[in-house]
Amino acid sequence: MNIWWVNHVALPPTEAGVTRHYDFARELINRGHGVTVMLSNFHYIRRREIRDLGSDSTRLELIEGVPFLWVRTPHYGARYVARVWSWLVLAWRLWREQGLADLDAPDVIIGSSPYPFAALAAQRLARRRGIPFVLEIRDLWPQTLIELGRVSRWHPFIALLGWLERFLYRNADAIVSLLPHAAEYMVQKGANPRRITWIPNGVDLDGVPASDPPPSGDPFRVFYAGGHGLPNELDDLLDAAAILQTDDRSGRIKIHLVGDGPEKKRLMRRADEECLDNVVFEDPVPKRQVHSMLQRADAFAVIVRSSPLYRYGVSLNKFFDYLAAGRPTAVASTIEPNPFEEAGAGELALPGDPESLARAIIRLASLSWDERRKMGRAGRDYVRRNHDLPELVTRLEAVLRDLDEEPV
Repeated sequence: MNIWWVNHVALPPTEAGVTRHYDFARELINRGHGVTVMLSNFHYIRRREIRDLGSDSTRLELIEGVPFLWVRTPHYGARYVARVWSWLVLAWRLWREQGLADLDAPDVIIGSSPYPFAALAAQRLARRRGIPFVLEIRDLWPQTLIELGRVSRWHPFIALLGWLERFLYRNADAIVSLLPHAAEYMVQKGANPRRITWIPNGVDLDGVPASDPPPSGDPFRVFYAGGHGLPNELDDLLDAAAILQTDDRSGRIKIHLVGDGPEKKRLMRRADEECLDNVVFEDPVPKRQVHSMLQRADAFAVIVRSSPLYRYGVSLNKFFDYLAAGRPTAVASTIEPNPFEEAGAGELALPGDPESLARAIIRLASLSWDERRKMGRAGRDYVRRNHDLPELVTRLEAVLRDLDEEPV
């Protein structure tokens, strides 16, 4: 089967960020399928081109065995209008089939959110060819903008996104959701419940060697690795660091923030102004280096703000990277299901309560090495049972195989 997979914000493993589409594509190719990932050449977090296309509007590149079709899109900064224009340009270029003539004809096309115009381009391409269209939902748009971005649901652009969302749900031959409880929401928007399959994020454990936590010692390093944006609530982590700096005068506990995003410079200034000597900021690392970097940690920290949006669940890639790394995690979250709680691999705290988060970190630091090893191994076993990448790809194969047997 030959698959075209459209996602504006997909990333190859040479970049820092979520590489779900590369990971799935590599596994599918190893099983004899063809996959081409179609994506923007402009990095939405780093605000820079990750591929210079010269005068070309598209370019096909083989990266570690996976074909990537880079699509030129405009640069943008903080202005939302420029960001939306970038979405539209990618969709327009694909709808006009720029760069597609030399590709093998697809048997199925997958269009991935969050940006709905990329998914719309995928849907139109599939209908033009009379082949199945699969909608992959990573985030619920525009609901995410309404609840986390605090944009009015009556804004004309939000109304347009809502119409487009309903169109895509109604016209998808299959829907893949990363969110465990999103089916109810999708059905309300016109989706056929029989077409929805939950396939969350995961980790290929074969690429993550088992490793016990470092021997107890000083400092005790707590890592956060991921985006530095408003939804990540990293001010709470700095607040917890301030509490730890007061309570932990020996300086035994250090907080490492690894990654990038629009809030990073401000967070660095805040840490400097408040003399948070127990906070270390580090540059993002390419995804293929993440797991070796995580081995430096004694424990991890993650914060998920309380929001009605999360009643549908979350599937953050860093959850499973942390669990696979074999370390315990301080988790400030009320989401259900909570994989750290289910695995017995975390200390729970309340979101929006830095004191609670600081206490959770202290509890992890006070554990014996054997207790931390036991929690870490429980987390890794949880990933093996529920989020091992080959099993997730098998689920996707089953969805695609069923489509191949049905008329479009």
